[in-house]
Amino acid sequence: MTAAAEGVSTSMLTYRNGRLHLDGLSVERAAETLGTPVFLFSESTLQGNYAALARGLSAAGEPATIRYCAKTNNERAILTRLAAWGAEALVSHPAEAELALACGFSPDRLAYQRPVLLPEDLRAVLGMGITRLHASDLADVELIEQAAGELDRRVRVSLRLRSEGAGTRLSPLGFLAQRLGLARHDLDRVAVRVKQSDHLTLSGINAYIGTQQESVDRYCGLVRELVRIGARLSTEMGLPLDEINIGGGIPSPQVGKMRLGRLWRRLKDDASCQAPPLPLEEYARQIARSYRDAADRLTPRPRLVMELGRSVVGSAAVLLTRVRAIRGRWAFVDASRHFLPESPLLFCRRLLPVVEPPSGHPYRFYHLSGATLDTLDVLGVRRRLPTLRVGDLLALCDAGAYSVSRATRYAGLPPAAYLAAEDGSWREIRRDEELSDLVGPMGVGAPPGAGT
Repeated sequence: MTAAAEGVSTSMLTYRNGRLHLDGLSVERAAETLGTPVFLFSESTLQGNYAALARGLSAAGEPATIRYCAKTNNERAILTRLAAWGAEALVSHPAEAELALACGFSPDRLAYQRPVLLPEDLRAVLGMGITRLHASDLADVELIEQAAGELDRRVRVSLRLRSEGAGTRLSPLGFLAQRLGLARHDLDRVAVRVKQSDHLTLSGINAYIGTQQESVDRYCGLVRELVRIGARLSTEMGLPLDEINIGGGIPSPQVGKMRLGRLWRRLKDDASCQAPPLPLEEYARQIARSYRDAADRLTPRPRLVMELGRSVVGSAAVLLTRVRAIRGRWAFVDASRHFLPESPLLFCRRLLPVVEPPSGHPYRFYHLSGATLDTLDVLGVRRRLPTLRVGDLLALCDAGAYSVSRATRYAGLPPAAYLAAEDGSWREIRRDEELSDLVGPMGVGAPPGAGT
């Protein structure tokens, strides 16, 4: 598929002589040199994840594409590497599109999506040469047509289908996801509208079934459904597609959704962050096989697209933090949920002490509090850890996704990020924020009544 598909996925975190190492570099020494909190990234893990997914999707011999979801982590160091390895990218606002272009993605390797498309944004991204857009309803299609007409561009439209079914309605996240996309009964009407346009081409259909999908069977079912829809659009309406897009959600190995059974195990002994049942490559291979088996009815054969984020970059980073105080069962650390925003009540990530406890060392359950006065600034609830002391270091795993890109300046400034270099050093890829970053966008303004 790409040069990166020749890479080999390795485990980046290991204990050596009782001390945690990332790609062979001492995490303890990194804390002493770089300070905490700090994000530590592994380029080898990032490349290994991408390569494993690429190999799996191409294993069935069908055309397939990984389109990286840039909002997951839009650091320049991440985007430039993925662009060099051959990925496409999904961008979600004009500034992110400009960044992706600057990082080496050509316009034809970018797609654009927002929940509600805006005329000014469409003019901006079309002006950059991006001509593959996702539409969620008829109003989106009409706005795209208007912007394409103004600039005399031919635009490829992929129609987003809404998550449906009893399982979706019963899931809190699934319920929220239903606000996005077309109902199945509206698809034909919107597809006909695209067909009638002089500036639009119906290039694909896409859907998203949710994050951390530990069962590959849901994807296989989605593949079969979208292939059936694609075949009908082609044969009955004369609208052949060039892509079938099944979104993202392949699970990252060091974070898990909280479920009742998993919560019960956690309350007993913290068996909560189990690895997904399949390695990334095998997970992607089973999806590709299901597409191969279903797609015989499609002529011409569209490419299979997955818009992946967490499974590519999530496990490639840790957030390193230090215990600053212990008050009863609460361990207060210098990191914050404002750097790692996902709720510990919805997701549980692997948590490792930097110093491996000796055999027989006592364990106890702790709650982890972040560094702000936000009542919700909690990084972990009832986590089984070796008895902690002030100054101990902890590594919060799977910190590469929806962390740096969503970090806020609430009651603190986002920390630096470093990449493990091949020469055995840490390379800074994002500096610590400072006062100028906080006040830069602010305006002073004149006092009330001035100049009157």
